[in-house]
Amino acid sequence: MAKNAIQKIAMNAAENIPYDKLMLSQKNVRRIKDGVSIEQLAEDIGRRKLIQSLNVRPVLDGEGEETGMFEVPAGGRRYLALGILIKQKRLAKNEPIPCIVNRKQETSAEEDSLAENLRRADLHPLDQFRAFKTLSDQGLDPEEIGARFFVSPATVRQRLRLASVSPRLLGLYEKDEIRLEQIMAFSISDDHARQEQVWERIGSSHMQEPYYIRRLLTETTVRADDRRAVYVGAEAYEAAGGVILRDLFEQDSGGWFQDAALLEQLVFDRLTADAEAIRAKGWKWVEAAISFPYGHTSGMQRIYAEAQELSAEEIERYDALKAEYDKLDADYAHAEDADEAIEAKLDQLGAELDAIDDRPQSYHPAQKAIAGVFVTLAANGKLQVDAGFVRSEDEPRTETPTVEFLGRLTKARILQAVREARGADSAQLIDHMKKDIMAREAARLLEGSNWLPEPLRLEVDEVATDAGDAVAGDMSDEAALDGDAAELPAFLADDADPSSEEPVTIDGDEADHLQAAE
Repeated sequence: MAKNAIQKIAMNAAENIPYDKLMLSQKNVRRIKDGVSIEQLAEDIGRRKLIQSLNVRPVLDGEGEETGMFEVPAGGRRYLALGILIKQKRLAKNEPIPCIVNRKQETSAEEDSLAENLRRADLHPLDQFRAFKTLSDQGLDPEEIGARFFVSPATVRQRLRLASVSPRLLGLYEKDEIRLEQIMAFSISDDHARQEQVWERIGSSHMQEPYYIRRLLTETTVRADDRRAVYVGAEAYEAAGGVILRDLFEQDSGGWFQDAALLEQLVFDRLTADAEAIRAKGWKWVEAAISFPYGHTSGMQRIYAEAQELSAEEIERYDALKAEYDKLDADYAHAEDADEAIEAKLDQLGAELDAIDDRPQSYHPAQKAIAGVFVTLAANGKLQVDAGFVRSEDEPRTETPTVEFLGRLTKARILQAVREARGADSAQLIDHMKKDIMAREAARLLEGSNWLPEPLRLEVDEVATDAGDAVAGDMSDEAALDGDAAELPAFLADDADPSSEEPVTIDGDEADHLQAAE
């Protein structure tokens, strides 16, 4: 028996039809704008001409005869884009347009329109990468590639970044054995061996999420938002030869500093320079470190900066401002209606008063001479300076008053000393005692209080450099005692030699001290 002949398919013929003989079919199924705009498509056609024909059908009259016009059920966006070029005078309205003419109409116009849109497959990201890579190799930069294909330069860079992924992993991606999100995660590193090592580690596990891949690839790096990286800065780090890993697919907060050792050295060098600059301002010592252990200030006293003293003119101005503010505020409190002018004046006066109250604070040079500074990095990467710490060996030397010393004072002075050191309640405990017993109990109460007679006091916030002068210049009219009272300050002794002095000894400065550590 003879075999049935296979009927051959006959393609619809291609014809060049003048644009003004074409019309948009209302049977085109595309109604919603999506993807590249008509204007962008017009620009693309203007650059590379039409690369896909229009699908058209002849318009028939009532008797079924062709009218010479053709409707476009498939290719409507291209038809409209060509119309834009004609309006721009860049294309003649009778320009012949390549068309596939469906005269047999074995399928409906709606079906042809739907088939054209559904049968079109989007380009695989790896194919897009390879195409962009070819254009890049031909000399086009990401901005130019993006402009030609109506995508952002960032998208082009993302696709080009896939070049940093191991060809072995790209092969697995092509076979759908690795997801695009995973390939994106691998692209943060240029080390193919490390990428493959990570995949071997996670390939057979359930932990294959992109965030975990990124963590494994960056576990020996330092994040750009780490305080050390912020302190040094990306520019200085890269200028020193450092490399920053960037993730073009996810928000990476600046990336990762790849060379942790280099970063540590840059931090050390800058901390050392900053510490030296602070020490040059007169501090006895400065210690610098990225961080200090808990309790590093234990056993140290701290002194604080004080606001600068106001001049007589400044005090007078402050009092005048305060009086004006108080009066205006009091008067306005009784007003029935709001007054923007008065409120603005109150704000102005308040700001001027605040500026005086918040005037700069500073340390006295004598304070700096015995105190030091800890310099470290705050959590936000800014330099943190904690000043005014006094080591125990640098504290002004004090001695507990002895019974013999207190025995030379009047009872009133003994009680005053206890009151100053331990409070009024402690003074009341001994105010009824005889002087010798009072002196003994006062010595016990004053022990460990660091109390000193006023002329001998070395205030922590105003270090005296010559206490002897202070003692000599403050004599008292107290009744004279025996010659041994020469050791006492004049105003405290029952009897004192007006020519005697009692200097306070302050230990000399230690050698300059700067530490920079991790």
